Amino acid sequence: MGACPRCSATLREQTVGRLVVEGCDQCGGVWFEVNELGVLAQAGKPTVGWAEQLFEPATGQLVTDEALCPKCGVGLYKFEFKHTPGIELDACPRCRGIWVDDRELEAIAGRMPGATERRGSGEPQAQPRDPRERARAAAGLLQQFPCPACGEGNPTSALGCWKCGAALRGRRGAMFCPRCDGPLCCKPADLSDLDVGDARIDHCEDCGGVWVDLGALTAVMALPATFLEQWQARLLAAARAAAIDRVHRLLCPICQIPLEEQLFGEKSELYIDRCTACQGTWLDRGELILVKRVSIRQDVWRGRE
Repeated sequence: MGACPRCSATLREQTVGRLVVEGCDQCGGVWFEVNELGVLAQAGKPTVGWAEQLFEPATGQLVTDEALCPKCGVGLYKFEFKHTPGIELDACPRCRGIWVDDRELEAIAGRMPGATERRGSGEPQAQPRDPRERARAAAGLLQQFPCPACGEGNPTSALGCWKCGAALRGRRGAMFCPRCDGPLCCKPADLSDLDVGDARIDHCEDCGGVWVDLGALTAVMALPATFLEQWQARLLAAARAAAIDRVHRLLCPICQIPLEEQLFGEKSELYIDRCTACQGTWLDRGELILVKRVSIRQDVWRGRE
């Protein structure tokens, strides 16, 4: 076990859901490897609150502000997540692990969806969303996305990649697959020659679907059909899920509201899923080339966006 960044006591391993974290029984802090804090958040507010109680600080324990990574031995730097301003955490610039001091998990849980706020006696309480929506929103607080240049994970609020320094265009929140809730990848099937300008395309490596931002679908439809067939084939080959789960309703990865099923074309039987708020489009695996064929046959895309 490593040494506590705050008080140098030996850290203790503890299972939290499907994670094994290390915490300090002296000062009450917890160490999370890269991405583990996001996984914990996705488990929901009760799990985050429970993790806070696993390591209780000893009475009168003294801590220091000079913290060293328990894995790398380098100095930790302070930062705040975009969606939890005022909650100052410590991270390692080398391994990107995160140290959470005592009561900071409790503070994070208080910012998560479903957290109770004090209201006047006459003010109605907001109704909680269903568990799936709450889990997606909670994970969005701490989710990372890969740098398009080098593939390294970065916080959704990052303006530049911590590893290669490439500029990152700000995303409008964490991106989760509308179909299977897995993280969307902003590097489309390793095809660097896909040129859609400033528009954004993301794909799911689990189910093989594609999310296309407003304006990008016009650019995609302008690409040759042979190119789209090749791209779709790579998406299907890389998909890890054997079948598509069609039980859950689809949620917009940006707005977290249900997508609306719309008929594509006047005389086709092809339906696509679009968000009425941000106008993004979700295409299940195999639908990309179908949309292209319908657009060629009916010329339905002219003037659509």
